[in-house]
Amino acid sequence: APAAPSGPLPSPWALPPAAEPAEAVAASTAAPEAPPPPAPSPPRPGLEEALTLRWGVWLGAGALLLAGIFLVRTAVEEGWLGPLPRCVLAALLGLAMVAGALWLRRLPEAVRPNLPWPDQAPAALAAGGVALLFGAAYATGPLYGLVPPLIGFALLAAAALAGIALALLFGP
Repeated sequence: APAAPSGPLPSPWALPPAAEPAEAVAASTAAPEAPPPPAPSPPRPGLEEALTLRWGVWLGAGALLLAGIFLVRTAVEEGWLGPLPRCVLAALLGLAMVAGALWLRRLPEAVRPNLPWPDQAPAALAAGGVALLFGAAYATGPLYGLVPPLIGFALLAAAALAGIALALLFGP
C-alpha cells in the first residue's frame, strides 16, 4: 500500500504566513517603483495597407472629380455658363474650400482621425481654395476682361496675399 504523507495536508483556504514586522517596515519605506514605460506607438501603415484600407474613398473622390470636370466642360461647350457665372462659381467654390479648411483645422483632437502622421487635409483644402481664387481672379481680369486691369490686378494680389496668410496659418 502506498505510504500516507506525513503531517497535515495544506489547506487551499489557508492564509499565507504573516510577514515579519521588520520586513513590512522595510517594504513600506522602499523607494517607489518607476512608472511603466509608455506603450509603443502603433507602426505606420505601409503603402500597400494604406491603399487597401482607403481605395474606396480614393476611387469615390476620383469619380467625383472627373464628374465635376466633365460637368463644367459640358456646361461651357453647350453655352449653359457664360464667363461671369464661371468666375463667380469658381470664386464661391474657392471660398467654400478655404472655409472648409478653417473648419477642419478647428476640430478637436478627439474628432480628428487617428493617423500616425500629421493630418494634411485642412492644408490641402486651403491650397486648392487659394488656387481656385487665383484662377477666378485671373479669369475675371486678364482672361475675359470682365473688370478693368487695375481691379483684376487687385484681385490677383488679394488671392496671392490670402495664399501667404493661409500658408503662415497652416504651416509648411
